[in-house]
Amino acid sequence: MKSIFIKYKYLIALSSIIITIVIVLLVQHNRVVAHENEIHEVGADWQQMNMLPKDDYVKLRHLTDSAIQTGKMSDEDVDWSLNLLSQSSASAPRARVMGMLSVIRKVPESQRTKIATAIAPLLNSPDELDKRYALRVQKMLNR
Repeated sequence: MKSIFIKYKYLIALSSIIITIVIVLLVQHNRVVAHENEIHEVGADWQQMNMLPKDDYVKLRHLTDSAIQTGKMSDEDVDWSLNLLSQSSASAPRARVMGMLSVIRKVPESQRTKIATAIAPLLNSPDELDKRYALRVQKMLNR
């Protein structure tokens, strides 16, 4: 009788652990979904305000998340971001691009040169947001 009780005790403990793991995974999944929904909502707002197409905003946010996690960006993603920087007529999208660039920790020389060239005109911009974020990128490049 005692051995049956011990077996059930371990089964109950194991079940509790499995339930806890499932709950944690569900909570994490819900956070990811909520974050993704927020990104799409803000992207729709920016598109409605003619600041940036929603798809570009979403891609920019995903690239930013990746840059924060890895500390680097591919050449293709840097080129896409710099193209967005040069084509945007609003300072908010330019600031978001430069904010993303400023978190890169591993910058190959080829990217360093492209980024420095792209932000150079913005260092003396009359727009305070452009100037401020261009200085952040310049600091990153000088590390």
